[in-house]
Amino acid sequence: MELDLIKILMELGILGIIIVVICYYRLARESFYAYLLMSILFLQFLMASGIDGYLEMSIVFISMAVANYNNSILGE
Repeated sequence: MELDLIKILMELGILGIIIVVICYYRLARESFYAYLLMSILFLQFLMASGIDGYLEMSIVFISMAVANYNNSILGE
């Protein structure tokens, strides 16, 4: 089976997938860039296998952290 979101759904159930989605979007906080990145990431999870691409996931999370860090500095 290739689809990551379906794998998560089969292993954790509907409550588990809801928790995963909420946690991922909480990482995005108030950054539009991070929300867009998370939406694209979930689209990839739905259509392909990419959750085990560690380099890709590292780049995504680092870029979200930088976007959130810049938003927190600009807000102060």
